[in-house]
Amino acid sequence: MNTGSNIAVAINAAHDAVERSKREAIGHARECGRLLTEAKATVEHGKWAAWVGEQCAFSMRTAQLYMKAAAYVGDDPAKAQRVADLNLRDLAAFIAERPAADKLLDLGVENADEFSEEDQKALLAMLGWWRKAKPGWRKQWRLELARLAKEQGVPESQVIFPENGGGAGVRLRK
Repeated sequence: MNTGSNIAVAINAAHDAVERSKREAIGHARECGRLLTEAKATVEHGKWAAWVGEQCAFSMRTAQLYMKAAAYVGDDPAKAQRVADLNLRDLAAFIAERPAADKLLDLGVENADEFSEEDQKALLAMLGWWRKAKPGWRKQWRLELARLAKEQGVPESQVIFPENGGGAGVRLRK
């Protein structure tokens, strides 16, 4: 039979195990996301959802969460610490609710905080479309942006998109 002090020790030990498991779960989610991102690079365009459905024992939505966790934290110990005590549901909410400027910084936009929140959200959406776009579409978008910039008297060099469709290297000038 447990006495008052014995049961308190057992309760605290169980609580410590819960806290350890939470930290380990986020670490495992990040590693899974890193591996998923690596795997996605090898899958033919348009076949990713099918690949996840066939190869993984979890949903596409879970795969997306893992990949977002890995992308958010990367190799940054401060970001890892920021999410260390979250469960997966809270992690998903945290990533979704981050300000657009933070998300743009994660994509490599160097000076996102210089723009209005509305412009940040628009740019975030545009970069999402850009990353998913086919090369022919990117070419058309470049031409259209050049036309619009010229029409408004804005030098075309104010927005520089990456060649590979990712976000790294995007620079914006006012």
